[in-house]
Amino acid sequence: IEDSNLIYRKEILAQKPILFDGVKEVIKKLKSKYRMIIISSNNKSSIQKDLKELGLSDYFSEVIAKDEKIVHPFHKTPAILNLLERHNVGKDEVVLIGDRDVDFEHGKEAGLKHIVLVEYGWGYNKEIVSKLGHKQKIIVNRPKDIIKVIEALN
Repeated sequence: IEDSNLIYRKEILAQKPILFDGVKEVIKKLKSKYRMIIISSNNKSSIQKDLKELGLSDYFSEVIAKDEKIVHPFHKTPAILNLLERHNVGKDEVVLIGDRDVDFEHGKEAGLKHIVLVEYGWGYNKEIVSKLGHKQKIIVNRPKDIIKVIEALN
């Protein structure tokens, strides 16, 4: 398992990161009003490398992600709860934006009121998300829709 993790990490780090159309503009606009933090199950060094290459490092105040030495899956719920406590914010003051059903599931487990799932990215299993149910779930099709959704929540 350790060898496969090293191979995976090497291949991921070798890839050039890409952004979906409009994402950079959305990040810039959101950063002007909100604190932006990444919580990811990807390797932290990979995320930091990609952010730097894309010129986005300064837009995020923190990156919480899997340590390269950890082989097992990264569960985001404890990270979300820890983040809420450290920053002294309520579960209704945070908007989780994700692209996978596990993002939705972990946000729901953490008790977040606002969860936005995007229709682009890695993709999520709509059947799983609908079974989990959540009245605050919001689906967006384009990056610019994220701004509209967040403004409507305020």
